[in-house]
Amino acid sequence: MDNADHVVAFDQRIGPTERSDIRALLQDSDRAASSIHDRETFWDAWRLYYNNCLERHGCSWLASVTTQPLFISKERDLDSLELNIKGYSEPKALFDLAQRVMGGMGIREFVASWLAGDGTGEARLLSWVIVPCQINDQGGINVTTFGIQVKGRPLTTQQKPELVMRFSGGIYGFDPVAYAPHREAMRARLKGIALRKLGCVEL
Repeated sequence: MDNADHVVAFDQRIGPTERSDIRALLQDSDRAASSIHDRETFWDAWRLYYNNCLERHGCSWLASVTTQPLFISKERDLDSLELNIKGYSEPKALFDLAQRVMGGMGIREFVASWLAGDGTGEARLLSWVIVPCQINDQGGINVTTFGIQVKGRPLTTQQKPELVMRFSGGIYGFDPVAYAPHREAMRARLKGIALRKLGCVEL
């Protein structure tokens, strides 16, 4: 992933202007949230502020996605991931998207590699934000934020090694018309400042 910890994936039907606008929106939301909260320490507060920034700049909330912490001691434990989805009519499609996100991020390989090493050392894959952007059935753009935290609990005399994964996010409709009044000010804010790298994956 070339050290990016904020990753976007675009539907091939999304045009270059919308892609550029969404990238700017994601980076500005990251910048704003990170100026208030340390993402590594205050994950939940950071995520709420980040989502609020999306809603104030052209995105409308459609659904939320959460999970209970998933304790992983073997790779197939990832198959027991359960999403708590509120407000979305196609939970199976969203679950499939979450599985593709984990595949695109190499999470299964990360888990297998760490567990194969008997859980020694520190295992961290913290605070990833994965944003698949897709064209919906009505021709609009859905922006889905998946926040993923994975942290290893090393082997001790009392326990076997395991990882804990938390998965949370939301689905938003991106409206280019609602975003347009913010475009110039947002790009001006992003000029000349160090930004967290925004990567790109295929899902």
